[in-house]
Amino acid sequence: AVGFVEVDTPKYHRNSGMPRKRLFLGSNPKKKPRLYCDNDRPVASALPIGNLNSTNPTWVPTVALRSHLRNVLWDTDLNSTAELTDGVIKWHIMKQSKAELFQAIEDWKEKWRGGPGSVDVSHPVVYGPLLEAEDPRGHRYHVCFNLWRSRWKNEDPFSGIPFFDWLDFGPAQSLSFPINPGEDHELYGVDLAEHLAETCMKKNFNQKKKVKYFTEDESKEYAVDLRPYNDGQNVRMTYVESGEPVINEENDLLWVWGLDRTLYAIEEGNQIGHSTLIASKPALSAGEAKTGLNGRLKAVSFNSGHYKPGAEYFVAFYNWMLEQGLNVSSVDWYLRSSWNRTRYKKAVMSGKKITKEIL
Repeated sequence: AVGFVEVDTPKYHRNSGMPRKRLFLGSNPKKKPRLYCDNDRPVASALPIGNLNSTNPTWVPTVALRSHLRNVLWDTDLNSTAELTDGVIKWHIMKQSKAELFQAIEDWKEKWRGGPGSVDVSHPVVYGPLLEAEDPRGHRYHVCFNLWRSRWKNEDPFSGIPFFDWLDFGPAQSLSFPINPGEDHELYGVDLAEHLAETCMKKNFNQKKKVKYFTEDESKEYAVDLRPYNDGQNVRMTYVESGEPVINEENDLLWVWGLDRTLYAIEEGNQIGHSTLIASKPALSAGEAKTGLNGRLKAVSFNSGHYKPGAEYFVAFYNWMLEQGLNVSSVDWYLRSSWNRTRYKKAVMSGKKITKEIL
């Protein structure tokens, strides 16, 4: 029975599978006493086998068990491990190279990546949405993850600790801010640097309510249809389940177009983001919408920090609305500044399907 060498780490946390131990095993069978400390780390040169309630259990040298034990830390690993703590208990993990840990995060992208023609949270440079989706503590604010990951990545010397371990149980526990409000004024601007420092300081970041991720059943409540309205002159947004207009007053909504072409929409809120509606799964497009009385669709944009749709996703959504027989000219289309807006606005004004020929 050697189960006591495993650490009972916080249940909400998970990691790359590296061993987490509270006790190191000794490789010297002659070492006395059987349990001792080396650099303030507990080491056992022998383990009790059999009836642990016995006053005189049988002790077996740990080195004799080497071929039978997996995922353990030995006394020869003392200098290549990192100590972590949740404030109550301590445990140790093997340090890893920067390349290994960066690759582990890159591997997460495969889990969230969509196929051709879709948008997802696995961006090549911006990691916040991906880390929000993977967050073992429950989907903390994605913008702050960008900043904390940068602090982790640029640490010198590099800690060798996986990102979430570093953030919640490692060196970041002694850090209040992911950025230096003074030093980063030039990078972010004075007001934004101070805002980010306040929003993303460790205490606020951890205590702020997490972004809500809907289950499939919860998502269905926010599925919407776009229908002709006012003799086809306008477009109305209604809930699929009830047929009632979406919010019978002027409002701002977040929308996501799922891979099955189901459209979802919800009011913006403190715990609500684009990731809420389909739990960060891939989508066909996403953005913001403005509705008026009786659910009339007044304006559509493609602003989404989670999904960052390109111009081709606007084209797909616009053409889909045309296919539904909707008056696309009755809607104001807010196009991203990085697109060739003049070219697309001319196409929109034509009220026709956008094709390469029109562009």
